[in-house]
Amino acid sequence: MIVQSTIEQFVEGWVICRRVPNTRIHKESAFIHVQFGEHVGGRTDEIFINEAAPETLKQVEQYMNEQQKYWLTVFSEGEPLNLSQYLYRVSETLMVNELIEPLDQITAAAGTEVKLIDDEAEALELNAYFNAAIADPRRIKDTDIEDYAVYVNGKPAGNGRISFNPAEGVACMDNIYVDAAYRGNGLGKVLCSTLLHRAQPLSKSCILASSDMGYPLYKKLGFEPICNMHVYEQAGS
Repeated sequence: MIVQSTIEQFVEGWVICRRVPNTRIHKESAFIHVQFGEHVGGRTDEIFINEAAPETLKQVEQYMNEQQKYWLTVFSEGEPLNLSQYLYRVSETLMVNELIEPLDQITAAAGTEVKLIDDEAEALELNAYFNAAIADPRRIKDTDIEDYAVYVNGKPAGNGRISFNPAEGVACMDNIYVDAAYRGNGLGKVLCSTLLHRAQPLSKSCILASSDMGYPLYKKLGFEPICNMHVYEQAGS
């Protein structure tokens, strides 16, 4: 049984990481609707549900009522299902680190630096360098989110993000990336360890959605799996 409060903590932390102006969260008894207000990562709306029960899917379809094409994330203890109204995209693993154990000291190789992105110009430069939304210049001064970049000999090699939800005591890691040319050198561990060291004094736990590639690293860093997350896109979107 997947605890609903854990799902809500993840969604809230994840939305803090990804929100843009006008982003809203609407909670129903059977699902959570995130309405971004603009395109974020390929969608404007996403629905989150706890298991894909037929009645829940029916409620979602009636609620959305063709008003907007959307993505659907299903938190599940099983494998992805063949849902007739949706196209399967990817599966991830919801993981939590309770931040109880002391964290290992961060040991970075010579020439490696993990730096907080605290300048709009730097955010724009990194976005252009990676051709991706690494950091939102509009949110540089926000106190509930921090973006970091990894540099090797002064050259950008990766990035990561962490949000803080003081009301829940939960941090959320997101957008963890290491350039393919630098993988296998421990940069991901250095980056994630830096984020965990930021989280521990401020939060009781840290939560994230892990890809298959990131799963072994997160396990080594003390994260434990909670359930699967299957992501779908509404057919025809």
